[in-house]
Amino acid sequence: MTRTITRAVGLVGLILASLAAAGSAAASDRPPGALTACVVGDNPPFSSASAEGRGIDVDVAQLIAQQLGRELHLQWVRVPARGGIGRALKESIQSGTCDVFLGIPDAQEMATELRERHLASTRAYLAVGYLLVSPPGSKPATIRDARRVKRLGVSTATPADLFLYKEHFNRVPYGNNRDLLVALCNGEIDMALAWSPAIATLRADGSGAQVVIASEQPDDRSLRTGLAIATRLADSEMTRQIDLAIQRLQADGSFANLADRHGLPYMAPQ
Repeated sequence: MTRTITRAVGLVGLILASLAAAGSAAASDRPPGALTACVVGDNPPFSSASAEGRGIDVDVAQLIAQQLGRELHLQWVRVPARGGIGRALKESIQSGTCDVFLGIPDAQEMATELRERHLASTRAYLAVGYLLVSPPGSKPATIRDARRVKRLGVSTATPADLFLYKEHFNRVPYGNNRDLLVALCNGEIDMALAWSPAIATLRADGSGAQVVIASEQPDDRSLRTGLAIATRLADSEMTRQIDLAIQRLQADGSFANLADRHGLPYMAPQ
């Protein structure tokens, strides 16, 4: 019995030693003084480990690091199908893999989850949402135009679809935003209420480069959300510095220029 207990204690000791060594190895991979940013490895146009441009969030992280006077170190993460963003946070910033995690929705449900994980959030640096767009070559449309058209396309089962249904627009449902925007460019529909990142993705491959953003957009909070940066609650001073950096970068137009370079229609956070 004593031997069994001794072996068990020894095994636990080996496991703990292995975990400690693994943690030390991970920490040693991070350059001293660098800002280590977690970004999702497959989330274009915001981040992509395989794309040449790496994405909007990588550029945002670089701008933030420059503002803080620190080198940027990227840590690519995966959002699993089971567990989603919560599990991704747990396995990355919550476990100490990185200092910040970009692309966090600026929403009340997410704020609650962050607090439960002893994490905080900065102010939003960009906003994304559903935008009224019209076909290539047309004039910028208005809400009144959108109410008059017979075929206003939308991706089904989305906040945009619900909005058009509740407001009694003549909506035409599509399975996804790519098909929706291609249909708009092909003249199959008159206008569309489309997801802004989808517009950027199609602009990148040339499929929807010339869609025209409407001059007037629906005033409904369900159609847009801000994107923020997750930090640890214990790093309150760094969070404050990042907030100040975001303010400066918004004020000097850096984020608007960045969005434009990536084909993302710029939406200022509210």
